[in-house]
Amino acid sequence: MAAPKGNKNAIGNSGGKTKYKPAYCNEVKEHMALGYSLTTWGGTVGVCRETCYNWAKEYIEFFNAIKIGRAKGQRVWEDKLMKQADTGGGNTAATIFAMKNLYRDDWADKIVQEHTGGIKVEKIVREIVRPNKTST
Repeated sequence: MAAPKGNKNAIGNSGGKTKYKPAYCNEVKEHMALGYSLTTWGGTVGVCRETCYNWAKEYIEFFNAIKIGRAKGQRVWEDKLMKQADTGGGNTAATIFAMKNLYRDDWADKIVQEHTGGIKVEKIVREIVRPNKTST
């Protein structure tokens, strides 16, 4: 969780210049292309996950680098899963667990509930409810 703005005692809220560098775009893309998370990349440059997300909001090129790196990283994990399926080796459950957490849009278990049929409203009642007064 990010510290409140104006909190000068919190790490990253010094009010000074940002640590962001345009070179981070290639770095984050390469790091995530290996299957690592954005958080671990942030650790390599000495910032927290929230700072990375703030940079992604502020710098479109950094946002796009994250998206590309994440897509390439997903390929690494999918290749690993396919190899495990072919050879029977490795911990398939752990791989799937990682993928469900790293790549939720494509791998998370989703429950979709749909209502079919119609709903017929016969009567709408507006009623004012007042609590009973009790004697004290």
